[in-house]
Amino acid sequence: MTTQTFQPKSFKAIVIIYYALFVGQALLGLVIFFLMQGVERTESLESPFNIIIPGAVALGIIGAYYIGQYQKNNLPPMSSTADEKLEHFRRWSVARFAIAESGNLASLVLAFLFGSINYMTYFVIGLAAYILLRPIKEKFIDDYKLGQSEAMKLQ
Repeated sequence: MTTQTFQPKSFKAIVIIYYALFVGQALLGLVIFFLMQGVERTESLESPFNIIIPGAVALGIIGAYYIGQYQKNNLPPMSSTADEKLEHFRRWSVARFAIAESGNLASLVLAFLFGSINYMTYFVIGLAAYILLRPIKEKFIDDYKLGQSEAMKLQ
């Protein structure tokens, strides 16, 4: 029977996933923005998408917040190993990233379909909220109450 060792690169992998998703969203937003530059737009105040798009972004932000609260309220037991705590953090972090990103991507797709720069504004708001989801080592150490030896291995 082999024992698992604490992988210091595991936290770094979560950070890499976060930045990959962030950069992917930002680049897709820039591409769509530049593709929309030559398109004639007809803005309509009666469109139901004026409510649907901000609602999708808001649901993504709110959903990511509540998943984060659920994650904090259901931490693994103190007797758990550092690997188990990191796995819990990774699982819930990826879920938070996906929920927040879904609202942003919905706003991008609909902005592109309708050629509306106004809908891109909601994407920018969602991307700004996505920045707040960045995984931070110190916060992980505090939230999961890692011992000093485990925390030093994480550095």
